[in-house]
Amino acid sequence: MPRYTAVVIGGGTTGTAVLRDLTMRGVSRVVLLEKKDLGSGTTGGCHSALHAGMRYIVNDPKAAEECAHENRILRRIAPHTVDPTNGLFIAINDEEVEYGEKAFGRARQLGLDVEWLEPKEILKEEPLITPKVLKAMKTPDTGFDPYRLALSQALDAIRNGAQIKTYHEVVEIFREGETVYGVRTRSLLDGSLEDFYAEVVINCAGPWAGRIAKIAGIDIPSKPNKGTMTVYSLRLVKPLVSRLRLPSDGDGLVSMGYQHTTLLGTTSVDINDPDQAVATPEEAEYMENIFSAYVPALLKARRLRVFCGVRPLVAPGPQTGRQITRSLILIDHENVHGVSGLITITGGKYATSRLMAEEAVNVAARQLGVKAPCRTHLEPLPGAEEYINVFQLASKYGLPLYAANKLAARYGTIAQTMLEKYGEHAYTICDCNQSVAAEVYHAVNEEFAVNLDDVRRRTRIGMGTCQGTRCSYKAAVLLGRARGLKAAEMHRLLVEYLNERWKGVRLVLPLGDMADQAELLQAYYGAAG
Repeated sequence: MPRYTAVVIGGGTTGTAVLRDLTMRGVSRVVLLEKKDLGSGTTGGCHSALHAGMRYIVNDPKAAEECAHENRILRRIAPHTVDPTNGLFIAINDEEVEYGEKAFGRARQLGLDVEWLEPKEILKEEPLITPKVLKAMKTPDTGFDPYRLALSQALDAIRNGAQIKTYHEVVEIFREGETVYGVRTRSLLDGSLEDFYAEVVINCAGPWAGRIAKIAGIDIPSKPNKGTMTVYSLRLVKPLVSRLRLPSDGDGLVSMGYQHTTLLGTTSVDINDPDQAVATPEEAEYMENIFSAYVPALLKARRLRVFCGVRPLVAPGPQTGRQITRSLILIDHENVHGVSGLITITGGKYATSRLMAEEAVNVAARQLGVKAPCRTHLEPLPGAEEYINVFQLASKYGLPLYAANKLAARYGTIAQTMLEKYGEHAYTICDCNQSVAAEVYHAVNEEFAVNLDDVRRRTRIGMGTCQGTRCSYKAAVLLGRARGLKAAEMHRLLVEYLNERWKGVRLVLPLGDMADQAELLQAYYGAAG
């Protein structure tokens, strides 16, 4: 008899959304397997843009419709992960104005809440946008926190009885004849092997989905595509700002409501191996040269780091990069390849991950004989249940109001339960992001963080203007105490974390930024090895 009803491969937004959907339909004995940490793959390398359809309204209408539908749902069920602003698509020449007229008409047909703004209105709200702006379209596009959304979905699934195993890499898929019946994993922590037998395996591995399918003897025409982004030290504009044109390189600035950094992206470069994706300073400079025509102040902001993510694109034909649809790709391998027990869901956008999960679980439910409908679009995620009074939170625990605001924005109502449990650690340890010590204990004990990079994803410690210079050692000590580690292990984890963060910081040094911060980092941690 199978040990599990369903095994989910991949711990990004789609995988955690699938896990949540399964449990909300009453499916028991389900487990998610993730090679590294939740949100450490494509989820953690995304542009943090919650698309509402405008970006794809002309060239990819199906993807636009999916984004528009899901944007409305996520704003309702996960408001604590979504920036409470909108988007501005701006035109600085006649060609872009003409494109905007076409996009506006199609947006209205789709039911998008869009409106034209004139230069005077635009510059009054956003004075750092170029005075050469001719028009702008206000849209529901916005920024969001990809890590907290994935974690919120995972926590909801755990509440419903699911299991999650991070640092479990799938190395074998069990297949007898034309039936898949489980997987074998290798722990990246201790090298141990573990078998998971299941009635159905759902492949949500993003750009690694093709690799997973290949292990099962199935070919998927995956075309991983790298997108590079630059992080800047200021929030230059309140809303998401994009160029009013077909999707292209360097055409969007994104921020979160509770962050004081800005992301500029992205590029589109086809690659063979998603594990070998590397950003370059040249890509950062290329994008900046393009977008500074729209927000000239970008040239005065300090670059903090450069990084990249990998898009999970799939196309059977010759299309590459931006030619490939961003609509979801669902493969029932029993229908397509004659292999039962395996489903792949890939493609899509971060904004459509909930819908992708619904489509995949619809197929799994039919195979399992489950008749319960999807409810993930109806029920709020953990943290979104009710409004939290930040003034009371700050007063009760002696936190700066700024820190209380950021805590509530990141966690919603979970901030209250966190401080109730770890109130003695209600003090800030990160001046940039105003992260609180209690978050580290919460990350380890309630959100299965293992190392400092895991803690960063949950708390944003080390993601502010100092890039971890003043808070990494504090977080390392707290992580060590929470896990009961010896000093030598704390030291190892700190060095591992600093080396990982340095990969992004070093890329901006040739561009003339972060040299002073790099010297300060050396002074702080030179003796750490």
